[in-house]
Amino acid sequence: MSVSFMQFEADGRLTVETVAGSEHVLACDTVICAIGQRAGLAFIPEDGGVGVTRQRMIAVNPNTFSTSRPGVFAAGDATTGTSFVIEAVAAGHKAAGNIHKYLRGENLELRHHADLPVVRLSPTDVAARVRNGEIAVQSRARMAALEAGSRRQSFEEVNLGYTEEEARAEAARCLQCGVCSECLSCHYKCAAGAIKHNDTARTEQLQVGAVIMASGFELYDARLSGEYGFGRYPNVVTGQQYERILSPTGPYAGHLQRPSDGSEPKRIAWIQCVGSRRADRNWCSAVCCMYATKQTLITQEHTPGTNCTVFFIDFRAYGTGFDAYYERARASGVRYVRAMPASIKQDPQTKNLEIQYALPDGSITTETFDRVVLSVGLQAPTGMARLAEELEVRLT
Repeated sequence: MSVSFMQFEADGRLTVETVAGSEHVLACDTVICAIGQRAGLAFIPEDGGVGVTRQRMIAVNPNTFSTSRPGVFAAGDATTGTSFVIEAVAAGHKAAGNIHKYLRGENLELRHHADLPVVRLSPTDVAARVRNGEIAVQSRARMAALEAGSRRQSFEEVNLGYTEEEARAEAARCLQCGVCSECLSCHYKCAAGAIKHNDTARTEQLQVGAVIMASGFELYDARLSGEYGFGRYPNVVTGQQYERILSPTGPYAGHLQRPSDGSEPKRIAWIQCVGSRRADRNWCSAVCCMYATKQTLITQEHTPGTNCTVFFIDFRAYGTGFDAYYERARASGVRYVRAMPASIKQDPQTKNLEIQYALPDGSITTETFDRVVLSVGLQAPTGMARLAEELEVRLT
């Protein structure tokens, strides 16, 4: 029959009015009764002091999960109605925390922390990582399904799930779930207690006797040096990206491989002073020569026999023992070439990289490498001029 009116009464009961004469018969093979459910509250006596709402749910303070009777707490479907399991689990955790405070005489009505935004990669971030060769676009693993003819004869699950190999492959291509899983491991592991997971941005005023402006630095954007192909050639990386590649916790677990095909590079070139020591950026970043030298030595430790070549303008080893470190690299077979490469071209088939540079006699030569590392320079951070103006600090 057809329904003309439906509403919930004050006591929570559902009232339904039907259209007279609208009765009809619907032929079918199977009838599935989808019944609702609610928490059974018969165990709560009327004089128990625990309030019950008109919808037959336990009345609680939504911030503390405490009921109208002191010392009694409730959470889950009995307080919210039918919901998702994970919401009931979360409510149970919060209620347990407040029970812990109650037993110790602590204040339950503390300042409520707003839900923090979930850390996600924006489409712009994903597109940039694809351009830089950091990630590769892969299709979703296709899940096996029950044959169509068999579905009509049983209530078996249609989607049969992934095999272990398929599940690992599908999880490995995920970009979002590993950003922050709210596991709080970082909070518990930090011995200094420096991580405040629920902290939010706020403005404070402090009374101090002096201000030290430690501005820090930003890395030069290697995409601005388009002649080197960063962001277009997957096997061209910056020094900081290569540092992650060398790391055991990096994208390849410390194994030296090329983003383009996963092969192990045998010829690697470092180009120094990318973004510094030029007409519009005439300063030396001071650290590039030494971190490139360190990377060549670590590369040889990872894969002995790798040919490492460093293209430089002039080598600057600042600090005690740094020059000896440079000599150690040369003695280990690292080749230093005094030249500033003019361009990098990629072989479309092999993805190998051809570096063109000038010899001391002025002639032009070309060398082929499996990977190129750009030692990008340092620069003042964006907004530094504005900060200096606000603090009334004169810049040179």
